[in-house]
Amino acid sequence: MTHHFEVGDAEKFGVNAAIILSNIKFWISKNRANEKHQHEGRTWTYNSVKAFSELFPYLTNKQVRTAIDKLVKKGVLIQGRFNKLSYDHTKWFALADEETICPQGQKVLPSGANGFALGGNAIPYSKPYKKPDMEEVVEYMIEKLPLINEGWTPERVRKAVTLKYETCSDNGWKDGHGKKILNWKLKFQNMLKFEKPWSYTDKTMPATSQKPQAARIL
Repeated sequence: MTHHFEVGDAEKFGVNAAIILSNIKFWISKNRANEKHQHEGRTWTYNSVKAFSELFPYLTNKQVRTAIDKLVKKGVLIQGRFNKLSYDHTKWFALADEETICPQGQKVLPSGANGFALGGNAIPYSKPYKKPDMEEVVEYMIEKLPLINEGWTPERVRKAVTLKYETCSDNGWKDGHGKKILNWKLKFQNMLKFEKPWSYTDKTMPATSQKPQAARIL
């Protein structure tokens, strides 16, 4: 995967902020062309710090947050909240000078195109590849899988992750298309989100379709 940023933005705000800004520019241009997310006379896009850090795995949550804060402080970005649910705190972003940065008629890539190819200089993904430690994967999935299905106990998560981890190792940490698995968090979530947790049981328990009982409400 190749990510892009504009040299001028990098010189003014730093590389991290330029990368985030390039992504936001793309989606605002796309939304503007499709007349989506129009609020208060501006075009908006939204994302969370966590989503940005997963989209750009070489940036930590802190680096993403710092980059966004810098762009807001410099008057490049405006933050807003247009979520339908009151408890949804997803951040929305608009460009302070939308007309100059994304003028009407600017070419927008079609749906499915590379969301970062808006011109500027490309920076290849050059971070040395490092496979995750299995305990790191187990701890992450113990946090995530119960949100999908309450039947995922820590013991079942460990058994499932161990099997999938061994499969990834046997495949040289490549996906079905022969490409390196760069985002292991997303990969393991996709591999296990449709799995039945009760199939990963102790040998003393029948590995049949025993579904966990619903939690009692006291």
